[in-house]
Amino acid sequence: MIGLFVILVVIGSLMLGGVAIAASIVFRVFLGLVLLPFRLIGLILFLPLLILRGLIGAVVGLAMAPFLLVGIPLLLAGGIVAGVLFSLLTPLLPLLAICAVIWFLVKASTRPRLI
Repeated sequence: MIGLFVILVVIGSLMLGGVAIAASIVFRVFLGLVLLPFRLIGLILFLPLLILRGLIGAVVGLAMAPFLLVGIPLLLAGGIVAGVLFSLLTPLLPLLAICAVIWFLVKASTRPRLI
């Protein structure tokens, strides 16, 4: 009996979700058709600005192209070098920690200098 109730609840919620999705689609289509003239007027008014934006973007893109052509390979090479150095120097971290502790102890045990 509980299984039948669960199945009915699941089917009911799926039906409610389907109705909500259908209503949403109908509302969006209706609203799109109502607002279509305003969107067309806005497109006509702002078309020169969109063209200007595209031209400025193209000019900036052409100006930045040489930097990208040089910078991307340099970044890749630097990343590879950094990865190799990190993997080679990682085993030396315990020695670096020991040296730092010794340096702190020596520095703490000496008297301050008079200038």
